[in-house]
Amino acid sequence: TLEWLIEQYRQSRIYGDLSRATRNQRDNIFLGVIKKSGVHPFVGINEASIQKGIEDRAATPFQAHHFSVAMRGLFRWAKQANHITVDPTAGISHPRRPRTGGFQEWTEDDVEAFERRWPLGTKERVWLHVLLFTGVRRGDAVRLGKQHIRKGILTIATEKTGTEISIPVLADLAATI
Repeated sequence: TLEWLIEQYRQSRIYGDLSRATRNQRDNIFLGVIKKSGVHPFVGINEASIQKGIEDRAATPFQAHHFSVAMRGLFRWAKQANHITVDPTAGISHPRRPRTGGFQEWTEDDVEAFERRWPLGTKERVWLHVLLFTGVRRGDAVRLGKQHIRKGILTIATEKTGTEISIPVLADLAATI
């Protein structure tokens, strides 16, 4: 079944070599795939099946793109592992992700309003100050805490690359943490 194939992939070295964030993202995608089609034989999945999965997510272009990438990873591995002879994702182009311009930058007024709403001692204030005063990715920010601070220096191995970074802890961040 497709569910079996996904489980085999999740136990593979190729899957294990992906960053934790990528594995988590793919796991979320695979949960939906298993729920909808997990009982079907994976050998019956063809290019049209993959294209249908992409089209089903057309209203959310980023989900469509990530679905395409996850399924390509799964079926490339399945072909290498001799579970299939033809990769149904080989002829599929990843859907384009729309250019969004990113997140709107906060102004000093935005930060001040947020701090008025969420005083010291709230988790919202901690979240804001960790993001403001470290510049780390969201995936790293959620892991930061007192355990990463020694003698006024914050040190953490980043989730995405594993690179160890050290950042001086500013007074505002120290007070918040």
